[in-house]
Amino acid sequence: MRMNRRMRKRQFYLARKYALILLAVIIATGAAVSLNGISAKAGDLPAEDASSCAYLQIKSYKSMRLEPGDTLWGIALEHKGSRYASAQDYIDEVMEINGLTSDRIHADRYLTIPYYE
Repeated sequence: MRMNRRMRKRQFYLARKYALILLAVIIATGAAVSLNGISAKAGDLPAEDASSCAYLQIKSYKSMRLEPGDTLWGIALEHKGSRYASAQDYIDEVMEINGLTSDRIHADRYLTIPYYE
């Protein structure tokens, strides 16, 4: 009788252990499938979509020295690219990045501007 009780206890312990391992494998497989489903690469997209996917571009910043005659509008037209709806949106971001309260800029100063690669 004592041996039977020990055997049942051991079987219960092993069954619980295997159930937990199975559960962990199911969760890991589900996570892997989910992550694979939401990741996208340019090579996975049709050719007409790959070039127009803005989220595949990397946003970077550079510092530029202002020259006489530079304006925020001119800088926006030169550097905004297709990621911004308008030059004004780009100017607003440049002003925020640089802590500008006015659109007046001065030669020989530096301005941090965003761009996409």
